[in-house]
Amino acid sequence: TFLSWINKDKITLFRDLQLTGNSRFLLDYLASLYNDFGQDRISQEVFIIYIDMLHLSGQFIAAAEMIQDFLSKYDFDTIITSNILLHLYIRAIHHQMFYMPVKPLIDCMLNIETLVNKNKLPERYNEILFMLGGNLGVLQGNYQFCVKWLIKSLRFARNNGFPEIECRTLRKLADILRSRGHLMLAEQICIKGLDIARSKKYTRYEIYLMCSLGEIFRCKKSYVDALELFNKAEKLAIKQGI
Repeated sequence: TFLSWINKDKITLFRDLQLTGNSRFLLDYLASLYNDFGQDRISQEVFIIYIDMLHLSGQFIAAAEMIQDFLSKYDFDTIITSNILLHLYIRAIHHQMFYMPVKPLIDCMLNIETLVNKNKLPERYNEILFMLGGNLGVLQGNYQFCVKWLIKSLRFARNNGFPEIECRTLRKLADILRSRGHLMLAEQICIKGLDIARSKKYTRYEIYLMCSLGEIFRCKKSYVDALELFNKAEKLAIKQGI
């Protein structure tokens, strides 16, 4: 009865807390569920949120290994046609980028981009576009590659109504434009992302975007404004446990 209540009735609450980045509560609570009942008895949705909280707390290797163990029960064709399994597959690559060479991860993402049906799994397809431009390409330092995939990600997110991915994509675009010296355009894009994050209560992305905007102000030598943003972001991050 308790597990049914958790897996069905409380999943909306957990998702809301996930989008705010509330790892302080979720990490402890979901870890206790995972340890008490095991991977097979908590729902896949709850498992995904638990893995995300491990990511926010910096436990990248543990998160990737838990996903790989979970996915070992399925073949590749099953994974790339399942919304939940593909999401976990992509997240495992996201975790691995913090400690693995990036080139093989890019090759893996390019491979599944051609295989995933973007009409049947549009949100997962959008995740792949974002990963290529916003995360993996950045680590490789290939800015033309990044912009190409981020523009694809932004258009796809807007056309398909994925404000979370749109918000994340705008932040990465702003970072890249700032790094190339396009400060005015970077600031405009960053503010647009912040508007989405605040209107949708995506607190974790609000924190990231505040840091991005603060860095833009720092590059403009607007140090007082930059410091104010960094201080606000730090307080929010501490409050959320990120």
